[in-house]
Amino acid sequence: MLNNLSAWHVIIFLVYPALIALGFWLLYTVIRLAVRKGLRQHQEWLETRASLVSADH
Repeated sequence: MLNNLSAWHVIIFLVYPALIALGFWLLYTVIRLAVRKGLRQHQEWLETRASLVSADH
């Protein structure tokens, strides 16, 4: 099967899936960092809220 492929076909066969995988990895990394930042901000908001509530009582 691979005997009939030219060098360009082999390069495309290897590079194209690698680029797709790299794109998915970058997307995963960006989403993971955004979720972590959001959770951190939410935790800070909860702590601020809890300190305000405990200061009132």
